[in-house]
Amino acid sequence: MKLSVGDKFDNSDASSLYWLPLLVGLVPTVLIGVTFVISASHGQVPWCMPFVDGCTSISRAGRNPPAIFLFRSIMLPICLLLAAYWILSLAWIRSLFANSDRRPSAWMAVVGVAGALLLVIYVTFLGSEGSVYQLMRRFGASLFYGLTFLAQLIQIRWLTILRREQSIKPPWLPLALSRLALLMLLAGLTQVIISGVIPSEEFQNIAEWNFTAMLNAHFLLCAWGWRESGFSAAIGLRAER
Repeated sequence: MKLSVGDKFDNSDASSLYWLPLLVGLVPTVLIGVTFVISASHGQVPWCMPFVDGCTSISRAGRNPPAIFLFRSIMLPICLLLAAYWILSLAWIRSLFANSDRRPSAWMAVVGVAGALLLVIYVTFLGSEGSVYQLMRRFGASLFYGLTFLAQLIQIRWLTILRREQSIKPPWLPLALSRLALLMLLAGLTQVIISGVIPSEEFQNIAEWNFTAMLNAHFLLCAWGWRESGFSAAIGLRAER
């Protein structure tokens, strides 16, 4: 049995993979909204528009029962899907460069998978009491954001190179991802500058909610790219002699 990713088998054998980045981007976005509503309805966080008001952090909205049970049960499988996404993203990028002399390195997948594993640490220790557990949560969350954003930048770089050398479907994808990354960078820098002048959790929370939404939007845009480019996986059976 042979698994082929990105190759063109007949349509009955090939399975489109765009659902993977769709899940990775959409499910966490919906989940943090649902956990916020659950926590607010139980009086654990105030009612507000966290993207604008910054009344609570994502962690605070999801770290108390019953919201934490839903958060953990869904996010841990998503962490595995996120790791799989980065591995398959490397295959996708390399398939797009099939007619080029360039061969994208594996660094994007390595950095992305590392970020997914650190997200596991964050989700696992979320809601745990104690300074050590708090350190593990912050360590996992900070490096998850940093490494995932770095992996996205590497992905954008290869897609931009591809757009310059040959056509890509959809043609607007590299530019859209680049602009989104620029907004994320500006959001992060603004948060650092404002926090230095006016120390306030509200500004940090606003930056966290919006940065997370844009981080997930990257995956949703890539889902469109996977679909338009026909990226698929197929399992072929080969008779052994």
